[in-house]
Amino acid sequence: MLDVRTHKIIADFKNICHINCYVSSIDFHPHLHHLVVGCSQGNIMELHKKLSCKSSSNSHNGTVLMLAFSYDGTYLASYASDKYILVVRSKEVIFRVRTHHPCTGFAWHPWRASHLVVGYTNGQMTLYNVASNKTLTSYIPSIEQDSVILGLTFSKLTGELVTSHRINTESNCTQLNVLESFDRVVDRLSGNFGKIFYLKWSPDGTKLATAGSDEKIYIWNFLPSSKTSNKSKMESKYGNRLGTVYSGIKLNQPSIPLSLIR
Repeated sequence: MLDVRTHKIIADFKNICHINCYVSSIDFHPHLHHLVVGCSQGNIMELHKKLSCKSSSNSHNGTVLMLAFSYDGTYLASYASDKYILVVRSKEVIFRVRTHHPCTGFAWHPWRASHLVVGYTNGQMTLYNVASNKTLTSYIPSIEQDSVILGLTFSKLTGELVTSHRINTESNCTQLNVLESFDRVVDRLSGNFGKIFYLKWSPDGTKLATAGSDEKIYIWNFLPSSKTSNKSKMESKYGNRLGTVYSGIKLNQPSIPLSLIR
């Protein structure tokens, strides 16, 4: 574990479940001082602040590829190479579904704790209510038929869902969509941004950072403030949520990307 303020390693963890095992996924609890890690043997381990193992469970029959706590920390979702999505509450599996297509991302709703959106490689996303163990609806937000969902995330301020897609019919083309409700797109932006795998919010939720295969970070002004910036800007075609983006910079440049935010 690295303290980013001091640039020092404050704790170290060595996976001990198998000789050839490796950590394949990780997520921090949103409120408590612990985190969970998944490994290549299908185990999920809960670690304390000093990375001591509190509990371990053999949850999957394959490499754990994704872990995600709900906003309130009540639920933990996991997905593995065995193609199962599991949701645990208080160390009990309450939801289990086998996917027909590989899963590419999780997004928990910030206000409805039990609502989980899952993205798939066929461009479809599905909304589950894990508390009632029900599939609520499915939707393909991209206007292109041959697309893959690369990432998705909810805005904690507006409850809107942002998705990124790779368009397979066009070289190096990505589409960003903002959905007001599960089946209503209110903003869409397409361009040669590479494959956007990562969507991360600023702490106040007003800006969205995207990064991907073009090795650039873009800071999107998701909820514009009254403050002005002297940075160069590009405009979204639709101009609703993705109205402003600060110029991207290369990841291999020494400057700090977040310095773009004023």
